[in-house]
Formats: sequence, C-alpha cells, structure tokens
Amino acid sequence: MARPLHTRKEGICGVVPMKRRKLWGIRNWTCYYGAGCGVEEYGRFDLAVLDGHYHPPLARRSGGRPLLLGYVSTGEVEEGGHLWPWVKEESFLLKKNGRWNTWIMDVRDLRWRELLLGRIIPSVLRRGFDGLFLDTVDSCLGLTLGDEEEQYSGIPLALEGLIREIRDRFPRAVLAMNRGLPLLPAVAGVLDCVVIEGLYSEYAGPEKGYRKVPRETRTLLLEQLARGLEADPDLTVLTLDYDGNEERKLAREAVSFSRVRGFIPYVGNYRLDQIFLDALEG
Repeated sequence: MARPLHTRKEGICGVVPMKRRKLWGIRNWTCYYGAGCGVEEYGRFDLAVLDGHYHPPLARRSGGRPLLLGYVSTGEVEEGGHLWPWVKEESFLLKKNGRWNTWIMDVRDLRWRELLLGRIIPSVLRRGFDGLFLDTVDSCLGLTLGDEEEQYSGIPLALEGLIREIRDRFPRAVLAMNRGLPLLPAVAGVLDCVVIEGLYSEYAGPEKGYRKVPRETRTLLLEQLARGLEADPDLTVLTLDYDGNEERKLAREAVSFSRVRGFIPYVGNYRLDQIFLDALEG
C-alpha cells in the first residue's frame, strides 16, 4: 500500500513535524488484542489495531488492506509482562496503576524515551506493522491533575516532544494516538489519526457493566477534539467504544453517534479479545 504523502513545515519550539495526508479510504476499523482470530476476521476491516507483541499472524487481503497498526504503550509497562525485565529496577517507574497491574513511566526520563524509541518501537515495526497505535498518553497526563501537579510538571511538554520524536525517527510509520486530547493542538500535524476512546459508551466495572458515557465527559472530549482539529482539519478521527452485551444496543447507538459526526467507529468488549462487526453493518 502506498504511504500517505507528507510535507514539512515549522512547528513550535523549532521542531519540524511531518505534515501528513488524511487516511483516504479508511471506512471502518477494529481493535483486537487476542490471538485466536486471523486475517479472515480482522481482514474484513480497512484498518486493524493488534497487540504489538502478542498478535495473530499478520496478513493482508488483495489490495493491501487492512492497514495494520501495532499497539505500543508510551507511558505504562505491565508488571510481569514481556517488557518488565527491561524496566523493573529503573528509577523512571513513577506510580503503580493497580487497575491494570501496570507502572506509569516517567516520560521525562531520557532512558525510558531511548528504550521506547530504540528498542520497543523498532521491535514492533520489524514484525511487519504499517504503523503504531500509541496508547497510555492519558495515564501520564493524569499525574499532572492531582495534588502532585508540581512534582510531575514538565510531563505534557515531554509527551509532546516524545510524539514528535517518534514521527522524526519513523517517518514512514502511520501514527495513531489514543486520546491525549489536551496535546492534540500541538501534535495533530505529526499524527495520521487520533482515537477517542470511550466517547459514547464505556465499561464501568463488574457491578455497573456497560453504560453510556456521562454527557459532561462526552462534551469535554468533543471540545478537546475540536481544538485539535483546528490545528489539522484533515486528521482522521477514530472512536473506540464498549459494549459486551448480547443485544448490542449500546454498540448500535455508538456507531450512529460517531458516523453522523464524520468519525470512524468501532465498538468492542472491554478486554478487546473478540472482534465485533457492528461497524461493518448498515
């Protein structure tokens, strides 16, 4: 598949980002972190996000689709996971995220940045992915919102610089950023697409199950997105919502909500270990 064209323009802080074209022809997508479904399932979509390490065999249909993006966590590492031996004794582990059994990394630390840029991302791209799905940006940004804001100052600027450096080091990789919407006005020009996770529906835990996202949260996400699109109106917008119920009522509503706004939707269960076809129907 031909890569999107790009031109260069001066960015803030003297950084020269890669300005890239909208991902033409992407009508649907899936996000799947299992290994049991092969190209017969994920290949029905125009774009597929798979785990960057534990994934099914990578393959494409005739015509080069789907575009394949490998998951990369920019700001967290799973305790006991395949990356844990590389980081478990390092001082750039900031805080444990008990919900997911992960540790938030200090993106200001040059050792973590070089590990990410020099080893983790290249290992994903060598597997045959067309690009990267950059996750856990919000985990780092969230550290700056509490009582310890001063301790974690500099994280937003470090994240912005990290994303720009990923583009600089891997200019041919397709880049998707999951949320991180406060950064979007500064980095939209170096991304190919942004993903808004939990725009319409979410998983609220075993007691509450799947539910609509509170209206105020949805409004805030759309406002943040609008500011980012002012910086780059051609940025492709993907949405990732959740519904694990058999009737898939929330899924149908979420797909409709995104489509009417020009977004490209996908609705999975909260583990993202199955592939659902709601976004292909209708």
